[in-house]
Amino acid sequence: MGARFSIAIEVRPGENMHVYAPGAEDNGYRVIGLELAPSEMYRLEPVEYPDSEIYYFAPLDEYVPIFQEPFTILQEVVMAATPETEAALADMETIALAGFLNYQACDDAICYLPQSVPISFVLDTEGPDRLRALR
Repeated sequence: MGARFSIAIEVRPGENMHVYAPGAEDNGYRVIGLELAPSEMYRLEPVEYPDSEIYYFAPLDEYVPIFQEPFTILQEVVMAATPETEAALADMETIALAGFLNYQACDDAICYLPQSVPISFVLDTEGPDRLRALR
């Protein structure tokens, strides 16, 4: 099995603002999410979200799941446990992951256009911890 790690994205909506949680796409809103570029070197697990709250938007008489308090989303990454990946990692000092943080923010009066913010992470690579694996 390949090494696993999580990328944590801490989100702090602005004052009187909210972003949409999973389930809001049913109402046509863009749910906040992390979209990393695929690679043969790793597999991406589904993004983990905290519990959301339900927001009643009176002008449209609709209830939607949102986040309006600070929260963290987690993206678990599982490195491929193949000889090719291990050989490639042995020659690399870092590995870069890139993608987008997608979201739509709203306040009580305005829903702003959906956004896709480019993000990237550079991770130091290390060989497997063979001593810990033997314990």
